[in-house]
Amino acid sequence: MASEDVRRSGLITTNTLRQPVGQRVLIAAMSGKKRTSLAFAVADHPRRDAQTDAAVRVAMTVFARGECDGLLLQVDDDGKPLASSIGLINNNLTVGVNTTKATALKANANMSFMGGKLVGAGFRLNENERTAFANVGANLNMMPRLVAGSDVTTRNQHRHVIDAFGLSARELESEHPVLFQHLVNTVQPSRMTLRRKSYRDL
Repeated sequence: MASEDVRRSGLITTNTLRQPVGQRVLIAAMSGKKRTSLAFAVADHPRRDAQTDAAVRVAMTVFARGECDGLLLQVDDDGKPLASSIGLINNNLTVGVNTTKATALKANANMSFMGGKLVGAGFRLNENERTAFANVGANLNMMPRLVAGSDVTTRNQHRHVIDAFGLSARELESEHPVLFQHLVNTVQPSRMTLRRKSYRDL
């Protein structure tokens, strides 16, 4: 089509064409110097192989030269039309706002972070473990409440965490020996098997 030998061309592919990896094919065709557009598309169409009788789902696309509106068709499990949309068809086989071209908002920069990465289940404590450590001299302030996303969205597990942030291994051993020994016993063995040096360091 770039050489203008044909006016239109079509593809029948797996329905993964609309996923990020498959979209590369569409982006390459639609963003060249001689732009093409999708004149017709069905993102998810049933197909049965005549030889193997295997049921698969395919995507059907038709390219046209230039920038033009296209027909996006939605079909049922028998291939019969359910709904249609007319407009500029995006590379993720949708009509409307092209979310694949969305960029990060500068206003959202530095507004949130993934939080602490424990790299070791031994950092997490339940209520009984926290009380037991406190009974043998551990500082309760070193074991604050741990709130993860699942505690908010589902059920609060009432967990705590050993917070050794800012302390070197030597300082932790000297000032909080009970917690230090617990981490040596429960975290250090698994960390020593990790490739990343920052994760291996206690």
